[in-house]
Amino acid sequence: MMDIDPLSLLNDTLARDIPITRVMGISADDYDGDWLKLTAPAAPNLNDKQTAFAGSSYSIAAVCGWSLLFVKLLERGIDADIAVYKGEINYIKPAVGDFYAICATPEPQIIEDFFDALTTRKKAKIALDTVVYDAKGAVVNFTGRYAVRMLGSE
Repeated sequence: MMDIDPLSLLNDTLARDIPITRVMGISADDYDGDWLKLTAPAAPNLNDKQTAFAGSSYSIAAVCGWSLLFVKLLERGIDADIAVYKGEINYIKPAVGDFYAICATPEPQIIEDFFDALTTRKKAKIALDTVVYDAKGAVVNFTGRYAVRMLGSE
């Protein structure tokens, strides 16, 4: 069991290490062990049509996958670097108002294979799916491919 609140540590890390999250107002809202939720207010993310800027939708989706990995690594006591190296996005409709992203943990075998590779080779890659929602439903589907490298193993 962890002594620290993973969402507090995640929010501190996002604010300190990923400046765009401060500007966008992104915060980690919920984590249940299987999925992680990030939220963002509409105001700092609006475009000229008064809907969420497409780049904001992309950013919260990419950061949500990064954040899920951050918490999963934290749970296992692994210090690692996480980077998104590819992202595929499908814009379903514009986000109106505040919006949020949810990234679910992959199937157990996929996540275990990822951690096996990480501990064996000190680096691993994984694809994570994130959905961005507004109050009326899904607005974006995103698949991010993340590379993770253990620190302190050289």
